[in-house]
Amino acid sequence: MKTGKVECSRGWQYTATNLLGDKRESMCKNVLLQRSILGRSNTHCLKVPPPPFTYGIKSVKTSGVSDALHWVDDTTIRQKSNEHIYLTRDFVALNCDSVRQGVTTSKEMTHFRALHDRLRSKQAKRRSRTESPKLHLDVTHGVPNKASTPIQEILSNKYQKDWIDAQMKKSDKVEAKLLGLKIMSRRVNHPDTDAMVRRNCMKKNKEESFWKLKRFEQNTIYLN
Repeated sequence: MKTGKVECSRGWQYTATNLLGDKRESMCKNVLLQRSILGRSNTHCLKVPPPPFTYGIKSVKTSGVSDALHWVDDTTIRQKSNEHIYLTRDFVALNCDSVRQGVTTSKEMTHFRALHDRLRSKQAKRRSRTESPKLHLDVTHGVPNKASTPIQEILSNKYQKDWIDAQMKKSDKVEAKLLGLKIMSRRVNHPDTDAMVRRNCMKKNKEESFWKLKRFEQNTIYLN
């Protein structure tokens, strides 16, 4: 039995017995005897790697101030993108070779392509992660700014006058519409009644004229 020389990874001060009493190795594996550490999660008596240990793959980029303020050069991006070159089959060259060999049918062409192979270099179309898209100099990011309202139009109450004119035009249209409805209602032919027929057939009384001398009747033309 080991006593006193047993070491605990979490420290004996975070156990139920604290620093006093005998220490055994089984006490480090008993969850009931463990006490929580301020600011750290409980390990449940499991062994944890030391603090400098890094889980997973270490990132090459530090993401520091130098990387944040660094401006990526387009020339370096193009050089890196040109390195991604792979070979593909050159069907144009294969067709020319097949014609020289006297191939005429599709079956012979398939057999010729299976036996012969011509490759040509082709640049990869995939864009690298560091490559930035090409932007025009005249591109405006976001919504363009609205032109400011001239102060002269505000001080001269231009918008108030425009609003009043719009309201007047609107009211004139409504009045013209109502007037047109009234005219249409007047033009409606009502059925004739007996009273209307008699009223229209009545003889109109002649207007009484004052008596005039005959000698003055000939001079009416000159008086007018």
